[in-house]
Amino acid sequence: GAKIAESIMGQALENDSSLGNWIRMLVLDTDQNDLGKLKNLNERSQYQFSTPETVYRILERNPDIEDKWCYSRDDPEMAQDILGMSLIEGAGQIRILTRMALHDRFVNDGLLNKMEDVIGSLTYHDDEQRFKGSIHVLMLGSIAGATGSGSFTQVALALKQAARNRDVLATVRGVFLLPDVY
Repeated sequence: GAKIAESIMGQALENDSSLGNWIRMLVLDTDQNDLGKLKNLNERSQYQFSTPETVYRILERNPDIEDKWCYSRDDPEMAQDILGMSLIEGAGQIRILTRMALHDRFVNDGLLNKMEDVIGSLTYHDDEQRFKGSIHVLMLGSIAGATGSGSFTQVALALKQAARNRDVLATVRGVFLLPDVY
C-alpha cells in the first residue's frame, strides 16, 4: 500500500505541483524496512507503529488488550515464539499482532494526535484562510499481509474521530489490494 501511495503522490505532483497544498499522506506500517524504501514521502508522512519490543512486553504494558480481545500471555494458544516476536519487521501475517501494535501506539505514542495534525494541515492552505468544508480521506492498503488487513477498521474509525476532534467533516473510503497485485 505504501509504495502505491508514494507512486500516486509522485504522479499527482508531477502533473500539478500545486496539488501538494491539497494532498496529505500518512503512511502507516509495522515494517521499518518497507518504510525505509520510500523515497518520495518525507519522514513526517511516515509512521511506524511497531517497536523493537516483544509481543510479551507490549501485552504487559497494555493489560486491557488481554482483558478485552487478545489471548492471555498464559494461554496455551499463545505460543512462546509469538510472545518473543518483535514486530519491527512486520507482523508475520498475524493480524491480531497488528491490531495489538496499533492499539499500543494509540495509547502510548499519540497516534491519534498525529492523524489529527495531518487532517488539520488540510484545513489551512495559506496563513490567512481556514478551509471550511469537508475533506476526503482515502485509505489505501493491502489485505495480502497483516498490516493493512489487521488495521483498516481501527484506522478508519480513528481517522473519523481525528476529523471530529478537529471539527472537520471527513468522508473516509478505502481501497484494498488483494495478493495477486504483488
